Amino acid sequence: DFWRKDFKKYFENKKKYILISSNFDLVFGSKNLLHHYKILDDGKYYKRGMSEKILFERMMLQSKISKELIFIIKKIAKKNKNFSFLYRPHPVEDKNYAKTLFKHCKNVKVDGSGSISEMIAGAKLVIHNGCTGGFESSARFVPTVSYMPLKYKNKYQIADRVSLICKTENSLIKVIKKFYNKNNGEFRSINRKEIEYR
Repeated sequence: DFWRKDFKKYFENKKKYILISSNFDLVFGSKNLLHHYKILDDGKYYKRGMSEKILFERMMLQSKISKELIFIIKKIAKKNKNFSFLYRPHPVEDKNYAKTLFKHCKNVKVDGSGSISEMIAGAKLVIHNGCTGGFESSARFVPTVSYMPLKYKNKYQIADRVSLICKTENSLIKVIKKFYNKNNGEFRSINRKEIEYR
């Protein structure tokens, strides 16, 4: 309900930053790969047909995507000092990892406190990869980009499908520049029917 237009007045309207909604629990999470493996094993998922390799594959994919995303944000932030970024670690991620990675970028703030809904309300643009925050921002007509620099075997998640897809550094930079300087106007999400159906 809070995503509806008639609830906008309860959120701050001033758009301040580019929000990066992180979703890399296996790479930056406080629990390691073995912990997640044990939970699935104890729940007998592997006996019921789940591949034992699935977590390893997910971790490898997350590692590659997080590397691409983090370094492109660092590059853009250093070249565009007037841009303000807010990097929000996933609730299960250790925010100290991100703080270390971005410590030399003064225009990138790392903050995992509070509600992502409040952060989305203050965002000029949201960047994510397969993150539920990307679904929420798109549903709330906030410009939303899924950065997908790698080829995927599986179909995109719903959060990706309702976002603008950027596969290259240049396309991401163009979208950031387009929406960062816009103060008004709503973003009409692609696949709006899918959002409404969901």
